[in-house]
Amino acid sequence: MYRSVNLLRLAIALCLGFLSMSSAKAVDLLYVSLNNGTIVTYDVSQPTDSAVSGTLALFTSNVNGPQGLAFDSTGNLYVANNGNSTISKFGPGASVLGTISSNLSSPIALAIDPAGNIYAGNNVGGTISKFNSSGAFQSSITSAGSGLATDSAGNLFASNYFGSSITKFDTSGSAVLTINSNLNGPTGLAVSPSAKLYAVNQAGSTISVFGLTGGLDSTISGNTLAPNAIAFDSTGNFYVTNGVGSTISKFNSAGVFQFGWATTAAPLFVAVKPTVVPEPSTWVLGTLSVSALMFVRSRRNKNIV
Repeated sequence: MYRSVNLLRLAIALCLGFLSMSSAKAVDLLYVSLNNGTIVTYDVSQPTDSAVSGTLALFTSNVNGPQGLAFDSTGNLYVANNGNSTISKFGPGASVLGTISSNLSSPIALAIDPAGNIYAGNNVGGTISKFNSSGAFQSSITSAGSGLATDSAGNLFASNYFGSSITKFDTSGSAVLTINSNLNGPTGLAVSPSAKLYAVNQAGSTISVFGLTGGLDSTISGNTLAPNAIAFDSTGNFYVTNGVGSTISKFNSAGVFQFGWATTAAPLFVAVKPTVVPEPSTWVLGTLSVSALMFVRSRRNKNIV
């Protein structure tokens, strides 16, 4: 009888533990700055346009004309405040963790490299400011920064809307490549999980895809209108903000349009928060440990009998 009770407890504990772990869900949150001075978020792990738009959340505190958005490796959000020339850093729950307020001049675009360095494209002055992960100013690059992106090696890509070009800078800030073809007023940039550089052409309403050494890979046309920014989620889908029509377009990793949804104001920049995969809770781990101990004891009792 004792062994039967122990085995029953084991079965119940294991079922509860596995059910708890199976409920863990990957969630991709899309953050979008709007031209009404707010930032909205969407759960883009939802399968349809109506489901995504139904997850709208909003925050307006501690931002001033927010434009460029970027996440660091720990999930903190950085916001370029064009209105007061600062960068705000937010932690969980939109709590303010810090503010960078020097060596900026109406910043618009942001990017963070694998080392945690922060790059800000300044709309006034034609420069890109570099800060370390602590927010301390490091250097300035003389270049337009309509859009910014970094690759896994820490190289920086900067778009020039008026010059219809993209410049690649190495980690020392030296220009090592210029792309000046197959572009038409490029703004937002993003490096895909497959190591391709995507550039949205605001003037041409297209998306140009390049290798990281500058060769044209493909051009995506349709389902964008005066696009401003682009970002990838954890599965390779990408999202494009459309300045005309105030919508966001979703494409799969092959560049095929999936669906779009309307925003409450014209969307500007966009960033995807790193996927959240809840770890098994302490309770679940404890349950499994106790279950294993009960199993061992039941086997010992069986051997004794």
